Amino acid sequence: MSLITLILLTLDTSGLSLQEQGKPLKTETKDYYETWQAGAMIEMPASGNQKDEIIAYIHKLWEDKADTMIKIVACESNFRPEAINWQDAKITGWPSQGITQINAPYNEELFNWKYNLDVAFEMYQRRGFQPWSCAKLIK
Repeated sequence: MSLITLILLTLDTSGLSLQEQGKPLKTETKDYYETWQAGAMIEMPASGNQKDEIIAYIHKLWEDKADTMIKIVACESNFRPEAINWQDAKITGWPSQGITQINAPYNEELFNWKYNLDVAFEMYQRRGFQPWSCAKLIK
């Protein structure tokens, strides 16, 4: 077992980090185990109640296109609001975050599933399902 402390870099709209602004840094401390000690990590989908709330909200926003967006959310994040894909940062400079995997500068609000879906719906209104790579896989 090893203990790792991560310093999370947060930028405001001026592009200055908290440290550059003289504000305290956000830190996160977690215990990490070797897989032989604790087994492989398992990604769990949202709980049943939360998933039902998410699906209902998708129906409210997307109406007749809700079934397509539900499939996209299942494909992109398996309904996990905390999902983050750092691999996308290698391509775009930013991770894909939250339930709809929005590719943008790191923003903790994107891990709130309702906020994330609101942002995704604004994207959908401008560009349809084009922003989501999973849309190409949905039939």
